[in-house]
Amino acid sequence: MGDLGPNPAPVVELAWALHARWGWRARRLHLVADARAKRWFHELDDGLGQLERVVGWRPEVAVHDPPEVPEADPVASVAWHETRWACASEAIAAAGEAPVVFGLFAGRVRAMTAGVALLYAMIARPGDRLVDVRVTDRRVEGATGFYFPEQPEPTWNGVDPRGVDVVLAELAAPSARSRIPAVALGSWRAAAAALGFAVPGAEPPILAFAVPSRKGPVATLDGAPVPLSPALATWYLALALARRAGDGWVAADDLAPLRAALDHVRDRCGQPVWHPDTPLFKAIVAKAPLEDIDEALRKLRRDLRHRLRTWCAAHGVAHADLVVPRLRRRWGGGDQRLALPPSRIRIEGLPPVT
Repeated sequence: MGDLGPNPAPVVELAWALHARWGWRARRLHLVADARAKRWFHELDDGLGQLERVVGWRPEVAVHDPPEVPEADPVASVAWHETRWACASEAIAAAGEAPVVFGLFAGRVRAMTAGVALLYAMIARPGDRLVDVRVTDRRVEGATGFYFPEQPEPTWNGVDPRGVDVVLAELAAPSARSRIPAVALGSWRAAAAALGFAVPGAEPPILAFAVPSRKGPVATLDGAPVPLSPALATWYLALALARRAGDGWVAADDLAPLRAALDHVRDRCGQPVWHPDTPLFKAIVAKAPLEDIDEALRKLRRDLRHRLRTWCAAHGVAHADLVVPRLRRRWGGGDQRLALPPSRIRIEGLPPVT
């Protein structure tokens, strides 16, 4: 699989060389081809036709359409990455246990070559190959009608194809696939986020809180439920309320946002009193001295950060740094802040912040 550049000949060269040099049969070509590349499909068909006349078979062709925008634009490049990811995922699924060859055959279009190399470094399995395709005579580079030495038709510029060889240069490149959780393999964005890459143009997620029952608040991130206990969800809601009201920093000894969260859930439940069924929250409702609950509060804060970091990593959440509360250490404890923009926070029963 790979990006099809303005000259499709290297794709046929690769299919022939895999057969002639490695004894492999390319059963299907998974190609990312924009409108410019598709203008030269007749040359690809000609080359594959000549290959079939020599070896008795021709690979199927599966085409994925990238966005018709310049890939040089950072935001557009993300859409190209997503198209390549879908193409490679389809190739891997179709190959089963057989290897997938990632071909660098886009010619002088360096952005395509770099994109396929990056794709390999992220998604390739053990046994998959990253291969550059080269010819031994520069006179047949470009659109010259050369496809492989044994082709039955002459080249367009008179160069004898029998005097030209096709070389496969296998590149040793690492792959980070083992570091990507299975749930994050569905898209390039999710995989990039799981690896800690910054994704250009990606909007921060929507963090929403609802109170569907008397059990307490439920948090979702872009519609996906965040698995938090009622106690952790209540503290998360407190941070969200504080962020909507200002810079979001909540001091270690400031219980006002937590009490505001308890009041909000109480009102949504229609109960005279509501709190998570834990000793800490029972003590808060009973207005116990801060020194009596200080250690339990610290643990609650630590547990939320740990739970969110673990969940974000497992699900490849982009902008996890905005979703996991930030910590500002100081004497006597640590302040926490939800850095997500207030406009990306939705709390049931409260108007959105614009």
